[in-house]
Amino acid sequence: RSVLHGVGFPGHFLVKHVYRDITIVLDPFNKGRILTQEDLQNFLDQLYNGQVKFEQRFLDPVTDKQILARMLRNLKNAYMYSYDYNRALSATDMIITIEPNIAEEFRDRGLIYYQKKLYGDALSNLRKYLEMQPDAGDTDDIFQIIRDIQSFYRYDMYR
Repeated sequence: RSVLHGVGFPGHFLVKHVYRDITIVLDPFNKGRILTQEDLQNFLDQLYNGQVKFEQRFLDPVTDKQILARMLRNLKNAYMYSYDYNRALSATDMIITIEPNIAEEFRDRGLIYYQKKLYGDALSNLRKYLEMQPDAGDTDDIFQIIRDIQSFYRYDMYR
């Protein structure tokens, strides 16, 4: 029986065709080009400046939910790049519905709310992020944004 699997390869979505003991990796964004392991390493080298070595696990199949979440993240990033915070927020909300345990999505939603000047929502999401990921590398930056929001609130109290 022949089976196609979506593959969450780093930096690029691929498709893996499996038939009996034969596996073929295809690039759906490049007219279904068949990729060799050397092609995959070359792609990683271009993307990560030779810092990432190919591992077989990079070709593990992903679930439908993971594919949908990845597509939504790509949309979110495109919306953020074009400063379309309303659509970025919608995409982030959908991602959180699909994957509610990904701390970075709460951070991102908090930062979007911050951009939209919806400070109460920003605070709750940023705090949830820090609660879920207390040792994250960006905690100092997130704490600074929280302090900024709190100072806005104090400033507004005295106006």
